[in-house]
Amino acid sequence: MPDPLVKALTQIGLMAAVVEARLEDTLEMIALHRNGHPRAQDFEPTGHGGSDPTSVNGSRPDKAVRDGRDIRASITRAHKEMVRALDVCDDYRKAIRPERPPEPTTDDWCSLHLRAGGMEPRAHLDLCDPCYRYQVTHGRPPTQAEVEHYITYQGRWPKQRIDPKAHRK
Repeated sequence: MPDPLVKALTQIGLMAAVVEARLEDTLEMIALHRNGHPRAQDFEPTGHGGSDPTSVNGSRPDKAVRDGRDIRASITRAHKEMVRALDVCDDYRKAIRPERPPEPTTDDWCSLHLRAGGMEPRAHLDLCDPCYRYQVTHGRPPTQAEVEHYITYQGRWPKQRIDPKAHRK
């Protein structure tokens, strides 16, 4: 048997969909039925010597205005309560499952490190800081073998200089 709160939430969702479907027309009809609007006039004899009920309508409480305020207040209250319920749920969800950072895309990482099987954050165009400094120092970007060495030896570039012509092949 489902929890009564889950059943209530399902009903709230269904009712919200119905209200959403009807709300625009309802507000339009409320605006048309305000006292003094021609569609609100009933043209029944008022005993005041004419058929124009404007003076009588202006002195009566305006049901359409009250209904418009009521519907807006009800929706606003419901929204506030659902936001509060969501906040409580989020507090407990975070305690159970801390939010993980989003999965990185290839746009966030050095292209040379990605080809070599590593991940280093980009800093300069498509290169990370170490690869960019290597390029500035040596006049060329590091080869895949050099990047693999850098990854394997935790941030140490190889001591031997590799022929730049071998990199172009």
